[in-house]
Amino acid sequence: MRFNLSEIELSRNDLRRDINLPKETSGDLAEFWGIMTGDGFANYYKENEDYMLAIAGHKKHDYDYHSNYIRPLILKLFRITPSFYIAKNQETLYTTLRSKALITFLSEYGFPLGKKVNIRIPNWIYEKDEYMSAFLRGLADTDFSLTFKNKGHGHNYPVIRAAFKGKLLVKGVEGILESFGISFNSQYDIREFSKQTGKYYTKSHIYICGKKNLELWMKYIDFKNDNHLKKFYYWQTNGVYPPHLLD
Repeated sequence: MRFNLSEIELSRNDLRRDINLPKETSGDLAEFWGIMTGDGFANYYKENEDYMLAIAGHKKHDYDYHSNYIRPLILKLFRITPSFYIAKNQETLYTTLRSKALITFLSEYGFPLGKKVNIRIPNWIYEKDEYMSAFLRGLADTDFSLTFKNKGHGHNYPVIRAAFKGKLLVKGVEGILESFGISFNSQYDIREFSKQTGKYYTKSHIYICGKKNLELWMKYIDFKNDNHLKKFYYWQTNGVYPPHLLD
């Protein structure tokens, strides 16, 4: 698929930095789209003409992934080096950039500005296995967890899981998993209480469980976030992942 960029206006800042917008789909763009779908945010603030993109992460667990993977990926795709900072008195870090052209491009091709209400996987992701794999990897590296349950022989039973406010996103992930022969279980519209906010939220969950599914995941999807990879390699070497290693 090729993108029509003729109507996308570049700001003076975009022109000064010689921003690149992708003319066609690619695996790198699919992975970036997955990252944005997971922990990304894009918006246009009319009052001060500000076009902003931010990707959040944990200041400890996601530091290497942001600094050594996300930032080079953005530079490769758009010829822009994003900013990177750790929020004061918080556990959160951010990779950010400002670009009228990029935010307009994302919005034009389906990424919601502001709250990601009813976000879904764009149709072009399903055109190639490469795109589906890359998108899901980006989404998982930012918004999935990898844990190991105790099934009576130590914490050796792998579980990849995620929860989303939007059921459409879970349905899309299911379609990708099915195409790679990875089994899953889903639960829709589960009402949950958040101790952090003191409010109830409705979420849909997806679970990928068991050794065979984890091996298929690593074969077809993989991880790039060191936080997940370290757990996988420890489990692969030792057969278990002790809970005391979780922090």
